Amino acid sequence: MKWFLISLAALLLPACGTPTDNGDDGPAPGCAYLTVINGLEESITELNCYGPIGGEEPWYNYIIMYGEDPLMPGESVTAEVGIGRYNLNATDKSHENYHRWDVNVTEDGYTWEITLEDQAD
Repeated sequence: MKWFLISLAALLLPACGTPTDNGDDGPAPGCAYLTVINGLEESITELNCYGPIGGEEPWYNYIIMYGEDPLMPGESVTAEVGIGRYNLNATDKSHENYHRWDVNVTEDGYTWEITLEDQAD
C-alpha cells in the first residue's frame, strides 16, 4: 500500500520540464527556468546540463541535441529544471566546448550568456 501511495503521489506532482497547467504562472513547484543565450558568433549545436550536483539521482539532460536546430548567435533557449546546482556544457559548430560549472539555479532561475570567456581549456 505504501508503494502504491508513493507512486500515486509521483504521478500527481508536476515534474520539471513537463507541461503543467501553470500557463504563464511560471515554472512548476520546485522548478526554475534555466535560460541560455548564445553570445558567440558561431551557432551552438549541442547544449546540455548535468545535475543537480550532490543530488541522489543526478541526470544528464540535452537541451539541444546534436542534429537538432542549432541555437543561432543572439538567440536564447529556456528549459525548466529542478532547483539546485548544475554543470552546463555547450558545443559550437566548430566543435569548441564552453562550460559553466557548479551554477546555482534558484527559484529566480539562472541565465547563462555563452561568451568566449567560457571556452574550455
